[in-house]
Amino acid sequence: MRMRFKPYAHDELMAADFHVHDPFVWGGKWHSQYARPEQPFVLELGCGKGGFLSQLASAHPENNYLGIDITDKVLILAKRKIEAAYAEAGRPIDNVKIMSTDIERIKGVITPEDTVSRIYINFCNPWSKNASSNKHRLTYPRQLIQYRDFLKDGGDIYFKTDDDDLFRDSLSYFPASGYDIIWQTYDLHENEPEWNIRTEHEGMFTEMGIKIKALIARKKPGADSVTWVDPKVLKRMAREAAAEAAAQVGAGDDTAINRDSICRLVCDMIDEMDDGTGWVRTSRVGDQLIKRYPDFDVRNFGSKSLNKFLASFPVLEVEERTLPNGNPIQFVRVHPQPKKAAPKKQNQPRKAAPKRRVPRNKKSS
Repeated sequence: MRMRFKPYAHDELMAADFHVHDPFVWGGKWHSQYARPEQPFVLELGCGKGGFLSQLASAHPENNYLGIDITDKVLILAKRKIEAAYAEAGRPIDNVKIMSTDIERIKGVITPEDTVSRIYINFCNPWSKNASSNKHRLTYPRQLIQYRDFLKDGGDIYFKTDDDDLFRDSLSYFPASGYDIIWQTYDLHENEPEWNIRTEHEGMFTEMGIKIKALIARKKPGADSVTWVDPKVLKRMAREAAAEAAAQVGAGDDTAINRDSICRLVCDMIDEMDDGTGWVRTSRVGDQLIKRYPDFDVRNFGSKSLNKFLASFPVLEVEERTLPNGNPIQFVRVHPQPKKAAPKKQNQPRKAAPKRRVPRNKKSS
């Protein structure tokens, strides 16, 4: 639901001591902004109206908290909830701050010197409209890798969502970004842990009968734990590989990996492995390509799978069939060349029979 503009929000936030007016100047110095800088530093990314943050921070004065959201329209509500929660607890607001910034660009705001002990991500935008929008998710690998810069080794990310697609994808995002998923559930309220704080969204979705999904992911040490590669990098690598292959071909290297050489090789493989039908399983072709070219990767040619790569050659035809157990299997063959029709014999004009020569009568003597 789109929130209305609140003309009073800016001035009221500027008057709050625990609102960070200019977050970009505090990179590397966040711990010093709190009354007890030696305490663990905890983030909530996408704190929204502050229902979760206000309860958590007021109940745990042993930690320092920072809530981040992109707009003042919700931060003003978080500010008021924090004030109410601390007033009820009878405590000064000395271990929590809020700020407005774009979390996709958090790397310039929080630095490796600002050691973060834990991160909470609760009911963020699922960005499930289409695949191209997934990159804006707060759990997308590009984001999770950014968090690694300031999250301590062994630090945890607590993640909750109502969205099935976002949770399913996040189960693969975290391991690829260098995190171990140490706990997960598809129904948080079935055996609700003591640490859970129900947010406004959580209550709303629960009343609608939607199960809450949750996980805890722990950061693994070392950059080599990250296996995800940015699609932009893959495209650049593909361009570089294609340029290198073209240079090798120009230099007369017949082992260069290029589309023409691969196409010729695949056609030869199909001819050798053909069982008489003309069709060969694509998996067998892939195995032989790897043996010939150990560095072969279809992504270097802009394809997501071997089947799509083979189908991109006009001389090849790929067909998917279904096994009796329901599993699909792909085959490839060289497009059969249409037989050339034999040239029709043109009717030769019949030669006229030679005229019979009739001897002339000799003149009588």
